Amino acid sequence: PRGPRRAVVRIGQPIDVGEHLRAAGKPRLAVPALTSELERHIQELLDEIGPGHPLMTSGPIPEG
Repeated sequence: PRGPRRAVVRIGQPIDVGEHLRAAGKPRLAVPALTSELERHIQELLDEIGPGHPLMTSGPIPEG
């Protein structure tokens, strides 16, 4: 048995992968910088949601 589930979906600003590829010269060399930027952006989005903020609902959560 599973209880009701809720999710928050936030879409952040796009990351210009081409800029990283041009700066690095080779795709493999761009990976560390892209990974760091992606991690930073994801953390910023999570920080915006914040801990312990209940989601607003317009009514009871449907069962199913």
